[in-house]
Amino acid sequence: MRNFIIVSVATTLIAAVALGVFDRWVRHDLSNRADVRFSEIRMPLALEPDEADEVMRAVEASLAGGGRILGALPERLEDDLAPRAVFVSAGGAFARARVQVGVGHGLRSALERALAEFAPAEGFVPRMPWIKLDVVEEVGGVEIHRLRNPVSIIPSLEGIVFDSASRVAFLPEELVAASLVDDSGRLRLDEMRRYVGRDRGGRIDPPDDGNVFYRRFLCASWFRAKGTTSPLYRGNLDPEIVHRADLLEAAKLGGEYLKSARHIDGSFRYLYDPRTDAEPSGYNMLRHAGTLYSMFELFGKTGDEELLRATVAPLAYLKDYIHTQRSGSEARASVVVRDEVKLGGVALAAIALAERIAVLGDASDGPLLRSLGRTILAHQKPTGELISKWTYPEDETLPFVSQYYPGEAILALMRIHEFDGDERWVDAAAAAARWLITVRDADVPDARLNHDHWLLYGLEALHRARPDSLYLDHAERICNAIRSSQNRNPRHPDWLGSYYVPPRGTPTATRTEGLAAAYRMLRDNGRLEAAETVLETICLNVLFQLRTQIRPESSMYYPRPQRAIGGFRKGLEDDEVRIDYVQHNLSALLLVYEILREERRDGIGRRGPTPVVIAEAPAGR
Repeated sequence: MRNFIIVSVATTLIAAVALGVFDRWVRHDLSNRADVRFSEIRMPLALEPDEADEVMRAVEASLAGGGRILGALPERLEDDLAPRAVFVSAGGAFARARVQVGVGHGLRSALERALAEFAPAEGFVPRMPWIKLDVVEEVGGVEIHRLRNPVSIIPSLEGIVFDSASRVAFLPEELVAASLVDDSGRLRLDEMRRYVGRDRGGRIDPPDDGNVFYRRFLCASWFRAKGTTSPLYRGNLDPEIVHRADLLEAAKLGGEYLKSARHIDGSFRYLYDPRTDAEPSGYNMLRHAGTLYSMFELFGKTGDEELLRATVAPLAYLKDYIHTQRSGSEARASVVVRDEVKLGGVALAAIALAERIAVLGDASDGPLLRSLGRTILAHQKPTGELISKWTYPEDETLPFVSQYYPGEAILALMRIHEFDGDERWVDAAAAAARWLITVRDADVPDARLNHDHWLLYGLEALHRARPDSLYLDHAERICNAIRSSQNRNPRHPDWLGSYYVPPRGTPTATRTEGLAAAYRMLRDNGRLEAAETVLETICLNVLFQLRTQIRPESSMYYPRPQRAIGGFRKGLEDDEVRIDYVQHNLSALLLVYEILREERRDGIGRRGPTPVVIAEAPAGR
């Protein structure tokens, strides 16, 4: 556990004198008082998995009965009389979870005091299918905080208690999901007052001098739903084994999010903040097209007709932005936004249409697909370089250069070739790939090489049509660059397998996409040692990605959990959801699922920081 910052002896004495003033700041109308303070908690409880399950069963049964009676606990825990503090959270998909705090001598006493707060006044017991238990394991010393400054805690890992003799305390997940700490790390006292008054039945009064006295604490956490108890870290499941089927289920859950994230006009809920149930403004047609691609990709694996119907309006919305010009006898189609065309928009629209044609066997969009391809060809220089952006309808080249659009275009050209077999698409893709490899990336040090997942997609498709060691060598080079930048000895255990500090979910997912394409190319061409190294990197990626998906256990403190479930967050400490976060994670999980299925591998496990690919059990076992 993270060591707490302990204030100096002099500061502690000042804080002790001030605690009387502080206790007058925080007022709670509570019947759940006990002669135990958070500051007295010294001894972690360290529940074993079977003990945690038995405790959670007892809590679940108590809540089902209105919180009045707590059944037997394991004998060791019945004998526990050490000072304890617990949080019991209970809720469901349609409202923020209720949270009650209990303190007492021993786990039973603390639990009973928390559960008593759930007792209904009129005998009605609401169904609360999600239950979470947090047992306070470590409490720091008193710290003085000036309100205008950022608070020195990690909100997603550390809770805070303002009055160690009462329940004026917030779990890490509450601090984040209820936006009780702002993006700059400052305490939002007004929001805390509203939250406490609305959800805890208490009151927080402001300090007169602008100082806040608090302690930080760490918890051990468990979640129970559908008869299963699971340990949590940072509010997320952290399983030792992820089975192949789990990857498909996570992708399906992402698909459910996208189904519900549509507007009546066919656009998507582009950005969503589940903490406030708000939809910030902004839109991006490239990401719209990419999201459609992932939905068709998922339909190809599941045959979900409801998902397919959910693509109809978004596809029409995309086509509304496609404009066609004629050049001689040929039509050229472009995705036009504010009189500009991005190569990536044309390419992703083509990729989405090609995927739809492939999974449905419906070639009605074939002419449009070729028209998009002709636009790509028209914006390729004799050297093979592709133009990233131009005006419409004037067709004047703009100075912007994208690192990713050329890879998207190469993949689009190869998908069009798969549709109609015309070799001119391969000629253009090969010329573009050669320029990227021998000119753009030729003198770039490996440490600075772009982690171009779209190029890896394109190189795999291109190599299938026209094998060339140039493509294999460059794919290996990109894979090595990705692996060398992966968080393998992270500051926090749940950062393992990610990228950047703090880690972000979508960069991990896009790298998984590219690595999966490269893995298949390396595997199928005899570079087995390199392929296995890539697969190990992929496995670590996936274990991290799954922690960023919003599920019941990580959504229960949001105001409307059901709107967020299935989405993928920006990171472990940033709850923003965007459609391309879902798109890339969904595509990545499907690719890894397919690799494991093809090779009869059951799933992914962990042995310390090293991932382990688990072989599928033989039939009959």
